[in-house]
Amino acid sequence: MTAALDMNNQNINMGTGWLSSDGGNEGIRVDSAGKTFLGQSASTATFTETLNIKGSVLFDGATNSSIKVAAPASGAGFNLSLWGGNAKTSGANGGNLAMYGGNAVGSGNGGNTLIYSGDTDSGGASGKIEFYTYSTGTAIPAMSISATQRVSIMSGGTSVPTAGGTLHVAQKSASGGIPCLELEQDDVDIQFIEFDGTSATDASASLSSLHGTFPNHTNAN
Repeated sequence: MTAALDMNNQNINMGTGWLSSDGGNEGIRVDSAGKTFLGQSASTATFTETLNIKGSVLFDGATNSSIKVAAPASGAGFNLSLWGGNAKTSGANGGNLAMYGGNAVGSGNGGNTLIYSGDTDSGGASGKIEFYTYSTGTAIPAMSISATQRVSIMSGGTSVPTAGGTLHVAQKSASGGIPCLELEQDDVDIQFIEFDGTSATDASASLSSLHGTFPNHTNAN
């Protein structure tokens, strides 16, 4: 058959069959609930989600592409979650979730990996960027970046404190047994810490020697 197939607005009942270019068990298969499977090379169809794919997804490179959730008719927007694969065998590791910028050619620069929080049109507050780790099945916040670009890093607690400065580092466990901040400098010829501000001998400037001088391996500009 070489002519176009006109179904005259009628449905196709494929049963457990496939829609493929050579009549084999690959291509597109749809179950009785309308869940769709796309696969190649004699695939075994699975219908866990609405759209199930065996293999990778490639977007056409002629323009920018995106994956997004449509806005609801009313109310708050819905979440979009990305997961690595779960392990199925005891002792096996879960799959990683990785994000990459595009590779450059020749003297070009590699693509950046950008993460944006949600914005607001008026009245409300813009969103934060938060990072979590898991502890015995519980998601624990570890770092938060506020809409005012203030960064909070936390261990030993259950909620990241609100940063009062540009950077807030907190060790929240009374029995944590670890320092709040650990710095390591292996180059013995370079200062350990560099402060860049305005210096004075009293408390009128951001860098003050009022209560003593800076120790060795610090540099105050």
